[in-house]
Amino acid sequence: MTVELHFDGFRVDTVPEVAKDFWKEMTDFTNQTYYVGEVLNGDYNYVAGYQGQALPATLGYPNFFKLRDIFKSQNQASMWSLRNHFQAMKAFPD
Repeated sequence: MTVELHFDGFRVDTVPEVAKDFWKEMTDFTNQTYYVGEVLNGDYNYVAGYQGQALPATLGYPNFFKLRDIFKSQNQASMWSLRNHFQAMKAFPD
C-alpha cells in the first residue's frame, strides 16, 4: 500500500489517550511526516516521556503553565522559580 501526503505535518490532540506504541508505529510508517503531540499536562517528566519516544515533538504545556505562574506572582521568589523551571526543562531531549 502506498500513502502519499502533501502537507508538512500533523498536530495530534489527546496523545496520552492512545498507547505510545501506536504513535511510534504510526510515525515510523509515515516517516516523511512531522508530528507535534498535545500532552496537556504540567509535569515536565510526563510530557518529556512522549517527545522522541512516541512523537517527534510535543507542545510546551509545562513551559506555559510554569511561566504563567511565575509572571503572575508578586513575590520575589519568582526569579528563583524561573531558574528552577529552566533546570526542569532539561527533562526534554530537545
